[in-house]
Amino acid sequence: MKLPLSKLSAGALVIAAANTVYGQYTPPAPQPFQGFVNEWLRKDNPYMNAWDIGGSVRLRY
Repeated sequence: MKLPLSKLSAGALVIAAANTVYGQYTPPAPQPFQGFVNEWLRKDNPYMNAWDIGGSVRLRY
C-alpha cells in the first residue's frame, strides 16, 4: 500500500502541530548577582561594566 505524498505531508503537519501545542514554558535563568558594590557603581556609570570588584570577608570567632 502506497500513500500519496500529500496525505503523508498533511499527517506529518498535524502531528508536528499537536506536539508543539502542549509544550511547557521554561522561564530564562536569572542572571547571577554581581554584588552590592558592583551594582552601586554600575548604576551611575556604564563604563564600570568592564570592571568586576569583588572580595570576600571571613570572620573567625
